Amino acid sequence: MMRILAIQLKRIGDLILTTPALRTVREAHPQASITLIVDAACAGLRPVLDMVDEVLVYERGSVNAVLWARIAKGGYNFALDFTGSDRSSGLMLLSRARRRIGFERNRKPGMRGLACGEWVRSSVRELHTVDHMLDLVQPVAGALRRTELCLRAPEAVRSRVDKLLAAHGVGKSFAILHPGTARPEKYWVAERWARVAEALHAMDMQVVVTGGSSHEERVHLAHLQVAVHVPVTNLAGKSDLAELLSLISRASIVLCVDSAALHLAAAAGTPVVALFGPTNPRHWRPQHGLCRILAADGKDGMRKAPMELIDEERVLAAVREVCSISERRDQC
Repeated sequence: MMRILAIQLKRIGDLILTTPALRTVREAHPQASITLIVDAACAGLRPVLDMVDEVLVYERGSVNAVLWARIAKGGYNFALDFTGSDRSSGLMLLSRARRRIGFERNRKPGMRGLACGEWVRSSVRELHTVDHMLDLVQPVAGALRRTELCLRAPEAVRSRVDKLLAAHGVGKSFAILHPGTARPEKYWVAERWARVAEALHAMDMQVVVTGGSSHEERVHLAHLQVAVHVPVTNLAGKSDLAELLSLISRASIVLCVDSAALHLAAAAGTPVVALFGPTNPRHWRPQHGLCRILAADGKDGMRKAPMELIDEERVLAAVREVCSISERRDQC
């Protein structure tokens, strides 16, 4: 049996946008055994990664002795390094895979230069992240390119989310606000989120707030809740990543910044309005048609700009446009 090792130790969004490449490998080699190594912060996605057979977790700051020992057993036909770090390079070398493949831009003197025997040229600046990751698997999958980003939560996860929504009195028509992210410079103004929540409520949509449990996010959401003057259901910190995917798949629309929620909305095909400031939407935006990107620079997001330059009227206009398109599609 062919054995394939894939290593993606970056953030949640990076992993989500790597799944089309992993699915392409699966379709090219349906009988292969595919093992994926992810960072511990991404472990909650394990139930939705149906294109791989096994997910192993790398714990930062830990010895990871069991993981290292497992990889050292070798026997891999291919190893794919989507990360390009010292950690992933060490795992690549330890795997002793017959063909070890990485991005040319990550080839450096020392261990990183020795980690791979094959190097793929791909312009990270010119491509969407999905297409960049797909370039890496070309030596394994040939001309096959599965570009669609699609993730679905299994039945057990969906059942838990049904109970969560019922327990909080959330009906069928609701909007999700996901204001938080791992980088505080991506935060929008809490009081403006509150005004958007009030406008959504006036559109007869329940408003559900989701988010993580970090101190920064809790503080940001607390400011939002103080400023808002309509009922808001706060589910922040009450779902893991697979459950968040299921929540997002049920929503009428998602409003967020550049965060895991954005990529989950893309994977679920949910209408989304996303706010960008310090990051470039060209690399990270959803590729489906029910998406509107609002860049703080007022143009294409190519120039970094502070998030407060996005005013709430632009956001609400985008919401109305996306909802209108979504309604027309539902009627077809």
